Amino acid sequence: MKIDEAKHILELKNSSLEQRIEALDALNVQLDELILLAVSSLRFRQGRYFVAERIFKLGSTVINPLEELFEQTDDRDLKTVIALLLIKLGSTNRKHWLIDALISTKEDVCLIANALANAGIKEAANTLIKKFHVTKITEIDTLLCLCNALETLGEDMPTEVSDASYQEIIGILKTVDLSDFDTIAKSLELIIKLKYQIDSNIVSRLATSPSNHRLLKHYNLDFEA
Repeated sequence: MKIDEAKHILELKNSSLEQRIEALDALNVQLDELILLAVSSLRFRQGRYFVAERIFKLGSTVINPLEELFEQTDDRDLKTVIALLLIKLGSTNRKHWLIDALISTKEDVCLIANALANAGIKEAANTLIKKFHVTKITEIDTLLCLCNALETLGEDMPTEVSDASYQEIIGILKTVDLSDFDTIAKSLELIIKLKYQIDSNIVSRLATSPSNHRLLKHYNLDFEA
């Protein structure tokens, strides 16, 4: 592929109408070739998500090449990356792939959940709930992003799922090291996301450590200093 970009730009600025049209046609051909090369570079696993971020900036021009690559490849991870790109670009053709991938994946749960929620894919709600149900309580970051995705879609967690999770979180807060600020903060946030009250005995236990006072105040939890 030979690109004479400087020449075409000069023709656009200074030439006759005929030359300007020819320059635009030439640039369009070269642009199409560059887009195909850019999309094809997703085949390489190394740095795939960094490449995807740059491809996203090319906008809707990459949708058709991405669809073609999706059909051509047997690489499931690549299909997921392509489906994520497409839904971010406004194309929901591969939404069902993402909904199915949500259950099977471990690494991309939050990326997929957020993408589906931000695109307003209501039919993803049941799968988000199922994923929440099978996710270990120790994976609090994942549980929080699943809750946030449901909230974005305007859906609530079923009582039978949230009740079980609430009891598990309370179990964590009963035994957690009082200096483990990250676990305490995320556990409290998850309880609030699930729309439960935080047990006064738990609050009293957490309040025995002054380092937790600001956190308890943040969630408007009454305690005796």
